[in-house]
Amino acid sequence: MDKQTARAFVVLVDLSSASLPLADLDALFSSARDLERQWQHNRVRVLHLIAGCWNQLELKRYYDVGIQTSFPYTRADNYFVWRGLSLSEVHGLLTQKRRADANKLNAKLLLELCDRHAGAIVDTLLQLDTREFNLDQLFTALKQVARTSSSSDALVALWQALPVRNRQTLQRLVTRRHIRATAEHPDIMPLVDAGVAKLELLGDTSYITFCSWFVELVVRVRGSEIGLAELGDPIIPARYLMPSTSVLNLEAYHLIHDIENTARNVVTHALYNAAANGDAILVGQNVKHLMCNTF
Repeated sequence: MDKQTARAFVVLVDLSSASLPLADLDALFSSARDLERQWQHNRVRVLHLIAGCWNQLELKRYYDVGIQTSFPYTRADNYFVWRGLSLSEVHGLLTQKRRADANKLNAKLLLELCDRHAGAIVDTLLQLDTREFNLDQLFTALKQVARTSSSSDALVALWQALPVRNRQTLQRLVTRRHIRATAEHPDIMPLVDAGVAKLELLGDTSYITFCSWFVELVVRVRGSEIGLAELGDPIIPARYLMPSTSVLNLEAYHLIHDIENTARNVVTHALYNAAANGDAILVGQNVKHLMCNTF
């Protein structure tokens, strides 16, 4: 090997369709870390990309209590958890599939509705096909992808492997949409690790909610496959539920704010021009008098 050349090798380990016991994960992580440590120098570096999902809370408990040793990786030091696409990557996908609709607002909307899930975003764009890119068509495409698609199938297969107590918590989440949570709760964190829920902080209290509208659709449409019981008569029927589109809400807020400011400017200028002898406008009786004379 040329001494002037530095090379990095990536080892991809696909655990997405496997369910390894913690002892096997222990051997995998320890062996991978040992190999990385041996080859981490200026000329050659070995990195591992592990694709899949595991119960981080149980894994930590296994290391700390079960075998009484430290987890061989430290977040932000020698390992990073990838949880989905970035905004620029979503914009890139949108450009590839629908160049005419590729703008930052549409990319943000897809990102919010699918929570950075690469498969869901790609399947949704394929489902849209040549249809117009608007909210109605986008929601329709998402429902179709939730019912039947490779990304939906993969999520259902993962959630089927969740312990019963975690699926019971998921049942409560379907009914309530928000559940009070603590970061160490054994019934909560597996749902976060499995990509079905996310933690939100409101004041000093943490809650979990569905991580995206797409995920909520999959759970509601294919709940029986996951082992969820029939909901009976939920507080809010599913047909009345709408996704939260914070991206559009924020854009609408800015638009309304600009309209209000423009209206204020028009009124203020008219009042100022109608004021006589330097009278102060917008003060006391001047407001009523000037408004009557102006408009």
